[in-house]
Amino acid sequence: MVVGLEEGASLVVERFLRIQYLDIEGLRFFTDQKNMKSQEFLTGVNGALYQYEFVNPWMALNQDNHRKYVEMTSEEQNKKLQGILINNMIGFFKAVGHREEKQIMVNLQLKEPRLANFKNQKVMTFLGRFVTNVKLPDYIGLGKSVSRGFGTIQQIK
Repeated sequence: MVVGLEEGASLVVERFLRIQYLDIEGLRFFTDQKNMKSQEFLTGVNGALYQYEFVNPWMALNQDNHRKYVEMTSEEQNKKLQGILINNMIGFFKAVGHREEKQIMVNLQLKEPRLANFKNQKVMTFLGRFVTNVKLPDYIGLGKSVSRGFGTIQQIK
C-alpha cells in the first residue's frame, strides 16, 4: 500500500497509472492490480475519543531512550511510551501542516515488547492499541521508520 499525504497525495494520483512495479531496496514488486482511494481528511484534537491499533510493530525507542527505558519501572515505561506517542502525533501534524493548540491525551494498552530485525540489529517494537482524543487517518505510520512500514495504525470502529 502506498499512502500519500499533502503533496505526496497529488504525486500518487499523477503517477498511479504509470507505476508498473515498486522497487524497495533492490527488490521489485510488480503491480498486478491497482486500486485507488482518495479521501479528504481533517485531523486533530476534537471532543471525541478514538481507538487505534498498531497493525505493524511500532518502533518507539531510539538507542538512547532504550537504555533508559529498560531501567524504568513499568509505570514509568508506560508514561514514557505515552509521551513518545504524543510526540509522534505532533510530528505527523508538522508533516501535514497542521498546528495543534489543544492538549493531546493518550492511553496505551500494549502487548509485551518484541524484537524486530532492523538494519541487521535487533530493535524493541510494540503492538497493541491506544485511545486518544486525536482523529488520525488510517494507515499512517507513527514512530521511527514509518516509510518501511513500522508503526502503521488503523482505527478500531
